[in-house]
Amino acid sequence: MSKELLSLDFLTIRVFVLMVELGSATEVANQLSLSKPKVSRSLAKLREVFGDELFVRSASGFKANMTALKLYNSARKIDAEIGVLSQDVSLGRASVVTLKIACREHLHDYVCAAVQAINRSCQFKCVLDLHSWTASSDEQLQRGQLDGVIAVREIGCSQPELREYPFAFADQLFLIGRRGHPVFAATPRFDDIFRHGLIPFNYAMCGQHRHPLEEYAQRHDMMGSICHISSHMGHIIDRVKGGDELTILPSLFTHQLFKDDQELEFLEFSAPYVQALGGGKGYRFHELCIQYLPSNRKGSLIESLGQYLKKEYQKLISAYMGHDIYRDPQLDKWLKDNLGEFL
Repeated sequence: MSKELLSLDFLTIRVFVLMVELGSATEVANQLSLSKPKVSRSLAKLREVFGDELFVRSASGFKANMTALKLYNSARKIDAEIGVLSQDVSLGRASVVTLKIACREHLHDYVCAAVQAINRSCQFKCVLDLHSWTASSDEQLQRGQLDGVIAVREIGCSQPELREYPFAFADQLFLIGRRGHPVFAATPRFDDIFRHGLIPFNYAMCGQHRHPLEEYAQRHDMMGSICHISSHMGHIIDRVKGGDELTILPSLFTHQLFKDDQELEFLEFSAPYVQALGGGKGYRFHELCIQYLPSNRKGSLIESLGQYLKKEYQKLISAYMGHDIYRDPQLDKWLKDNLGEFL
């Protein structure tokens, strides 16, 4: 190993990793609470060691060149290991560590169980400060007011300024109504659900964008069937139990809320939903992931939480495989990429 390479310190490696991910020296400085001259000196050191410019200026900032891209994966692994070591040292000195996580209500029990599991394997006590997900959660994460956010994202659309750990496929969808609802008398087509009152569950956007069901209803002149939109799952389920309204809820995590409820009836509705809303452009599939800032020293704890949630999802989908689950190729690909040989 060359003396030049050995002269790189851990901070310089982290600057390199974040520079590739963020493409802005200013953003890197903000993430690491460094001055811009300090970041510039680290970049100069990198150029000297590797004998390459590494980054090229573009309209949106700086982009990694081919040399930097080749180095990135190795550098990120080193940075991750350093982060774990640093965290182990700092957390090892602490008797109590607070983990601030925002997520949807139906995931609260799973997150609590994950933290309990973490506590059984750690030398310190992890206290969960659990927040309900709101439209401001992403901003709170960026400001450091939250350690992690469980979010829904389109598959393949990661945010470079965040670390993300995907743990579940989100597009297993269930049509739900009161027991004996006429819509279940025969296998319903997609447009059949609009003949009754419909309450879309605004899973990820919390009113920031129009719900896909709302857009579909507007295109087909059926807006009268949209009763209201809610981001509170408990409220939706109570409404559905007490009347003729219907709803569609996503993911096997929500399935646990209604599968044994004697007042409700449901069926797998993924195929009609995906086919109707995909149109000619194709449906954009989604996954659940836990997000956190790369600079967060609790990163390995947050990843452990994500690993626990992935194991819980493995259990759910393994148990559900005996049912007539909708096996879209995208679901099979997600399972293969994320759950490996488990299934």
